[in-house]
Amino acid sequence: GATQTTDNESTPGSALSEGSHTLYVQERDASGNWSSSGSRVILVDTVAPTVTNVSSGSTNGRYKGGCTIYPYVVFDEPVNVTGTPKIQMAITGNSNRFATYWTKSTNILYFTFNVESTDVFSNNDLDYTSNSALSNFVVDGVISTIRDDAGNDANLTLADPGEEYSLGYNKNFEFNSKVSSCPS
Repeated sequence: GATQTTDNESTPGSALSEGSHTLYVQERDASGNWSSSGSRVILVDTVAPTVTNVSSGSTNGRYKGGCTIYPYVVFDEPVNVTGTPKIQMAITGNSNRFATYWTKSTNILYFTFNVESTDVFSNNDLDYTSNSALSNFVVDGVISTIRDDAGNDANLTLADPGEEYSLGYNKNFEFNSKVSSCPS
């Protein structure tokens, strides 16, 4: 319901619910004349963006050193990125291999992963290390962030490796140093 006040400011009696609210404002001068009504839409969003899928635009197949795989992460709403988020990839014997943030569309973050000649994909199918493999990193003193338009930090929990909605479930990337070229 509407609240009328002659004060310069007003606070709602209860917290605004999630969603869109319209604020209407009029002013009254010293003679009692009212101005035209103005309005402003206020969006209340307290829900964090959530990962819904991890996949890749790269072709299923065998990859060798020098090839690039392009994983992507889908969120349930538009997100904004600062810095360079990374996904820790499951490479046997090397815990410091990451897919690095490259670009985004509205709710999809795109990453690049450069295959090295010494890589051994865990279980012979490239996936990330755990459901917490997507993380914000500090690069050149700047911590990366993934947030929605309201400023809510994204929930970065991924599907468990190999499970539905994970990279390993959605795609089949094998390492094979003997292939003559990268899949296209």
